[in-house]
Amino acid sequence: MSSSEATSHIDAVEERRKSQQLEAAAEISAEIDTWKEKSEIAKELKTQSVEEKRSKAHAFLEDAAAGHARAQLHDAIRESETRFEYKSHQLKSDLAQDRRASHIELVKEKQKTLQGKKHSSQDTIVDEI
Repeated sequence: MSSSEATSHIDAVEERRKSQQLEAAAEISAEIDTWKEKSEIAKELKTQSVEEKRSKAHAFLEDAAAGHARAQLHDAIRESETRFEYKSHQLKSDLAQDRRASHIELVKEKQKTLQGKKHSSQDTIVDEI
């Protein structure tokens, strides 16, 4: 091998080494890009997952609040119905007492009227004798 052949061989080897280094660098760069993409996708999925969980939690809290409000409403309705029934019973009782008292007054008035007629008829009988 002559010196020009040796130089050309060395140049060819160096050229091949540079080419291999460039290919390796390109592969490494491509791998880094792939990992960056995977990392971005993972971050995006994590963000979506967090947002979904947050959304579900808010929906659960809203449902719980609505359920609590419904329960309070039902309690208020039941309490109102109970008060209404109590008032209704109380009014019926008062009405019955008023009717009884009115009836008693009517009976007393009739008794007085009858007693008055009885006395006046006795007076007339006595006067006739």
